[in-house]
Amino acid sequence: MVFNHEFIHAYHFSLGLYDNKYSEASASNYSYFYLKIHNLENQALQGFKDKIIKYPSTYSWKPLAKIFNLGIVPL
Repeated sequence: MVFNHEFIHAYHFSLGLYDNKYSEASASNYSYFYLKIHNLENQALQGFKDKIIKYPSTYSWKPLAKIFNLGIVPL
């Protein structure tokens, strides 16, 4: 999950998306749902949830899930 979280940031950078606020919101969204889906409730779960804000669809991590196994299936 940590690798994928950081990979999402790299993905944004490769697309020329440099707004760290939105990149962090998207990566935290992924991490939150990964922990939730895999029943890994812990302190990090709330930490990720607190960083999630509305972000533009261009920052979505879901296109990556069509290329790489991120450990969860996006809705």
